[in-house]
Amino acid sequence: MTTENEELKKKLEDALKRISELEAENSKLRNLVSIVTHPSDQSTEPSIHTESLQKHPPEDTHTVRSTSVDAPINNQSSPEDKVRLFRCLFRGREDVFAIRWVGKDNRSGYSPACYNDWKHEVCGRYKKIPCANCENRKLIPLDDKQIYRHLSGEIIIGIYPLLEDDTCNFLAIDFDKKGWRDDVKALIDICKQFHVPGYVEISRSGNGAHVWFFFEETISAAQARRFRNYPPRKCNGESPPNRL
Repeated sequence: MTTENEELKKKLEDALKRISELEAENSKLRNLVSIVTHPSDQSTEPSIHTESLQKHPPEDTHTVRSTSVDAPINNQSSPEDKVRLFRCLFRGREDVFAIRWVGKDNRSGYSPACYNDWKHEVCGRYKKIPCANCENRKLIPLDDKQIYRHLSGEIIIGIYPLLEDDTCNFLAIDFDKKGWRDDVKALIDICKQFHVPGYVEISRSGNGAHVWFFFEETISAAQARRFRNYPPRKCNGESPPNRL
């Protein structure tokens, strides 16, 4: 009985320690985005702060609404409304999605979600067969249930934005090089100048960021790439390469 109590005590101590670490990490990430959200309030070197996705609209800002929901979406909205808003913004392939995994050695990545994933004597992984070549591969479609699992934290999904006709509805620009804070600020300043709403998200590691753009209509992937590859330093005083 004593040994069991000691094990429970140890698990509780580990859990409390992990909670403390997560709270510290959360605080650090919040402080990282002040360079973008409140650049004029900083008297020392700024950092970037966001609440998951922080919008940086032009002065004539408006509330983001789901196409199928009349009221603005916030943390008090129903799960159904939040799922609809998510699907309204992140419109990619619906026949497949990726799911994040973490290995025993702490390596992580994304793989297409499959009904037979790791099923004994069914999944090709047991025979070291790549997923793409597995004859038992049966992809799971992206539906409201999977999005709810993602939003509730049960799983972490990845969306394939490139549609079969080489078009897309949104774009993410990744910043992870040295000086990424300055690059993100420069891009957001340019976006404000040309009234292009951008959303900043800090990377999972805290050492980079993504800037998201959601298009009002489907555009070609080539057009999205041209916008992505247009260096912020060339935007000063010039028009954007393409209208979003």
